[in-house]
Amino acid sequence: SVAEGYYIWDVNPNMFIKLAGLFYDYEYTGSGSPVGKPVKVDDVLNGTAYSMLPVVDTAWDANVSLTINF
Repeated sequence: SVAEGYYIWDVNPNMFIKLAGLFYDYEYTGSGSPVGKPVKVDDVLNGTAYSMLPVVDTAWDANVSLTINF
């Protein structure tokens, strides 16, 4: 699951600033990795399953951008 939020500030008619953030909540391991069979993240964290690579349960991505129209 992914949730995204952003806010845009209009500086003037030719420029704006955008503040954005994404939140990732993984249910299975191995997203984007060819190593091993995907298993539930909760099972790995509880110790009932094994993963060959580190397990990521949640992740955040935040960014700011400045857009100027010439």
